[in-house]
Amino acid sequence: MAFNIVVEDGSIVPNANSYVSVVDFLSYAEMNGYDLETDNSVPVYLIKAMNYLESKNYKGLPVSSTQSLKWPREGAYIICEQPDVLYPSDSIPANLIKAQMQLALLVSDGIDLMPTISSESFVKMEKVGPLQTEYSDAAAENISMRPVFPLVDSLLQCMITNGFGLSAFRTVRASYG
Repeated sequence: MAFNIVVEDGSIVPNANSYVSVVDFLSYAEMNGYDLETDNSVPVYLIKAMNYLESKNYKGLPVSSTQSLKWPREGAYIICEQPDVLYPSDSIPANLIKAQMQLALLVSDGIDLMPTISSESFVKMEKVGPLQTEYSDAAAENISMRPVFPLVDSLLQCMITNGFGLSAFRTVRASYG
C-alpha cells in the first residue's frame, strides 16, 4: 500500500506526516553513503522516524490545536541554534529535520527506534522444574535496554523539555544595597 509523504513546513499543512520530503531524504542518504531505492520503503522509514520524534516532549506549545504534528511551536527558545532568541512559530528547526533524516537512516538499517521492552527481556535464566527465574543485573539496576542514538540526541537536546513540561530558564543574581 503506497501513501504520500506530506511535509510540514511551518505553515500548519493539513495532514502533514513528515518534516522532510522523500527527495530531500534521498539526497541526505546519498551524502551519507546510502544507496536507497525509491520504492515504498522510503516513506515508511520517514514515518517511523516521525513516530519517534512525535514521542518527545518539546519546548513551547503547538501553534494550533488542529496541526497534525508537534511542530511548529510557539514560545520555544532553542538555545543551541541561536542563543536567547525565541524560535519563529512558522518554522521547523533544521536540527529537527536532520534528526528525522538520521532516524530514517537507522530504520533503513533495520534498527527498531522504539522497541517494546518487557520483563522477559531481562530474563537471564529460566528453569521450569520447581520454577526458578533469574533476571539480569540490568533489570535489578533498572537499566533501560532501549537503543541510544547519540547524534539524534545531540540534535534534539535543546528542543526537549526537562520532563516536567518546563523549558530551560536563566537565573539572574540580583544584589541590593
